[in-house]
Amino acid sequence: MPESDDSPRRALAPARYVGHQRVLLQAGAVYRNLDGTPRDTRWLTPGDTLLIPASELYGQTYLADPTGLTSDARWLGVGVALLPQHAGQERAALIGAPFLHEGRVWQYEFHDGRGDFQPADAPWEGAAAATPDAAPPADSAPAASAPARKAATSSPSSSSLASSPAASSTEGAAPPVSPEE
Repeated sequence: MPESDDSPRRALAPARYVGHQRVLLQAGAVYRNLDGTPRDTRWLTPGDTLLIPASELYGQTYLADPTGLTSDARWLGVGVALLPQHAGQERAALIGAPFLHEGRVWQYEFHDGRGDFQPADAPWEGAAAATPDAAPPADSAPAASAPARKAATSSPSSSSLASSPAASSTEGAAPPVSPEE
């Protein structure tokens, strides 16, 4: 059954592009400003804001078969979504730890959000330096938009939002949420 437009998987979130270069968004999609109006350009410049899928901004969580013998996976939600029995536990302690749920063995599969976007209301240090196609001076260190970390899963989630190289993920972008069942 196709997902409805108000499905949690389709939820949009206000985001700021914090990549290090100007990118061209994919053709054929309607990109929206924070107020919901269509963007008038496909070019995205560092500091620009728009609505993107919340799962791309904050990441998403699945329950997966730890044996890899089946392709069964259950989407739990945006960000770090935990079952009630794991509420309050640290994500790091749950990675790769199998557990029994509804008569089956599962493990969490955490997919990180995009590192080239941050919540639109978060402070942004690149505002003064951001210009289209601008490169940092050769003697300056690259600006860090957020601390990098290794992906928590063996397969990174792909995104079709922008035609730019993949960026690193950021820690703790969204608060933990419990899935609605």
